[in-house]
Amino acid sequence: MHPRVKVYKLSDEGEWQDKGTGHISLEYMEQADAMGLLILAEENQKTLLVHKIRPEDQMYQRGEESTIITWHDFELNSDVAISFQEQIGCEHIWNQIVQVQAEVQKRSSEGPRLDKQESQPSGEYLLVDEKGLELPWPELNTIEEISRVRRTGMCGACSTSQSHRGSFVCAAFSSRGAP
Repeated sequence: MHPRVKVYKLSDEGEWQDKGTGHISLEYMEQADAMGLLILAEENQKTLLVHKIRPEDQMYQRGEESTIITWHDFELNSDVAISFQEQIGCEHIWNQIVQVQAEVQKRSSEGPRLDKQESQPSGEYLLVDEKGLELPWPELNTIEEISRVRRTGMCGACSTSQSHRGSFVCAAFSSRGAP
């Protein structure tokens, strides 16, 4: 089932702009490793909207008998509305969004795979990403370090001219201190 929808984006002037008509589906987004909404234009199959479903409660809004779902899209920095041609299609997608949110909240409460770092007795952890790179725990003051590690594959304990093939080199330096 791929319900027919119209996509709207709230302009800076506070007016809803029609972005086109298409068909919506819930899809796995490989790059984001997450479920998301995909809307393809009905006339040429071009992408009208790709949106990663976020786990926050009350992120998405829908009235009880409504055929419209709205939310604030952080990537677009705008409010988005999708208006369904039929209520049953709206209910179908709404239920899928709620199910995905519940699953994401459940997994996030279980936490990512964590490795305790011996050199930090304070109980801080490193997050190990899908490439096996050890990343500092995500906080405001570690965003630049996370970005650099993901981009270069080198941690702060490694010299800037040296990359490593495995995270064990980084872990050895960080737990013992650089020689």
